[in-house]
Amino acid sequence: MAEMVARETLKTVDVVELCHRYTNNGDLTHKTLDGVSLSLEAGELVSLIGPNGAGKTTLLKCLAGLLTPDAGQILYDGREDVLSDSYKRAKMIAYLPQFQALHWPVLARELVALGRLPHGESFQARQNDEIKIYEAMQRCGADAYADKSVLSLSGGEQAMILMARLLATDADVLLVDEPFTSLDPERQLHLSALLQEEVHRGKLVVTIVHDLTLAARLSDRLVLMNKGRVEAMGNPENVLSEKNLSSVFNVNAEFGRTDKGPYIIPSIKVTGDEKNVAG
Repeated sequence: MAEMVARETLKTVDVVELCHRYTNNGDLTHKTLDGVSLSLEAGELVSLIGPNGAGKTTLLKCLAGLLTPDAGQILYDGREDVLSDSYKRAKMIAYLPQFQALHWPVLARELVALGRLPHGESFQARQNDEIKIYEAMQRCGADAYADKSVLSLSGGEQAMILMARLLATDADVLLVDEPFTSLDPERQLHLSALLQEEVHRGKLVVTIVHDLTLAARLSDRLVLMNKGRVEAMGNPENVLSEKNLSSVFNVNAEFGRTDKGPYIIPSIKVTGDEKNVAG
């Protein structure tokens, strides 16, 4: 039997002065990304945070090669060709969008198996596929409904099946847009643990999170975005400052810490006039 060659894994992703605009009936709109630069490394979990319309999803789609920036570069291990090569991209990058409606009554395991499409070039690969598919479903707690139609599952169960498909790709870079939205608290904690496990396996995980407490506890680094720009980047304690939350989110916040980690409770800013009325 021929020796298997170890797969070279990704080490770094560099975003350099990235700019992007959408078009509306041929007319350019405002910049959705305006000179975004950041460096990402394998073995870290980075969460993009910011108000609605800040450019988070646009950045994630650019990283996935689904949108072409108007200017700037995205370098995977210093190379630009990864995003232009669909075969390389499919093996290296896995993307889970924010909204993904399921309309066809396929079995859950068949949906997860789609994550293995970039790897199916040999009989040996097909044998490995079965292992990866089962492992991904088991890790997501979804193996119990492997033979059920995805249309018979709840929204949270569908979300975990889609996450299993993402994990089944065994990609070096996992891009996940608001994965916690439809999940109950137990599944949110389960998913948090799964993403951190992927980081410990040497993957780069980039996600979008709106729950600031969850972002603080989940992430190695946060990227705070607003109006297409990076306002702050670094460890959660530094990024989630009272000043940043006030200027970017226009909220006040209560900060605290328990033995489980930090917490942030946002509250509406009260102006001087509102205080007088309340008094």
